Amino acid sequence: IFRYLSESGFDVENDGGIISAGSPVNPYEADDAFSKMDDIPASRPVWYMDAKAFSFHGICCPCPGDTQVIRIPLPKVKGQAKSYMNMTTSFVAPFFSHVLSEEYSDRISPGEYVVASIKVNLRHYFPTPSLRPFFAEVPLAYNRNIDEYPVDTVVMSQKKLLEAQLKTDALAYNAQRKISALEKVCDAPDSSAKIEAVSAMMADRASSAAYSLCNVGNIIMPESLARYVTEFYPVLPATLYPFTVTTAMLHGELTVAVTCGNGDADTLCRRFVRLLNSHDINAFISDRFSFSFMKYEP
Repeated sequence: IFRYLSESGFDVENDGGIISAGSPVNPYEADDAFSKMDDIPASRPVWYMDAKAFSFHGICCPCPGDTQVIRIPLPKVKGQAKSYMNMTTSFVAPFFSHVLSEEYSDRISPGEYVVASIKVNLRHYFPTPSLRPFFAEVPLAYNRNIDEYPVDTVVMSQKKLLEAQLKTDALAYNAQRKISALEKVCDAPDSSAKIEAVSAMMADRASSAAYSLCNVGNIIMPESLARYVTEFYPVLPATLYPFTVTTAMLHGELTVAVTCGNGDADTLCRRFVRLLNSHDINAFISDRFSFSFMKYEP
């Protein structure tokens, strides 16, 4: 964003917090942080959640994505809901999971849960100067129904379930599982075996959750840049999972971008907004757009 505005002739200044093309290069920025995760003692925690995820196999298919942007002006949030506005993932996940459980209730078998795959930035837990991708995904099962329990109970239950999986031993275990899967791909003897290993790895991940949720967090920019940026909503395409949800906060407003891989997010997003509003979380759909995915043709 900074470079785009600079090249467009806007008056913006780098306060030192933005890495630009002219910034000094630190050799450690190119390190693979995952290579150090093997040295961390970790085993499957006894409490580790192993919920059976409802699979969308056969329901959604890759086609032009439909994205809708939902805005939540935080100063307008009322009542008890104010107390968990700083727990973004913990309240967005159960509300969206509830909408999916309603929509596909006739397809969800007993013992299955709507599971969110939460994208976690490992740098917060294992500091590293590396700029290479350093993320893990942890599952968050929707195990309490908003219609059957007080919403505060559901939100706090999801928060505690997520916090348990954000302990360093659980995160290290998760990261090592990811490394193990990638090593199988690298160790495959030929290209055909590599393709099979990749397919198996992606199929395993796709069956582990109904959607992906990534919280970008609070967007902080230099003052000269922030005055030009009035909206900020990152979008992840729905490729591995049928749905992706991204959240970001800017100028006291939370944005939730929902992308549906089957080309129609309208019904789900309208229900999601109605559910939020019914619990004193003022929300509205502000933008909608479609796009086609890039596809690799060998």
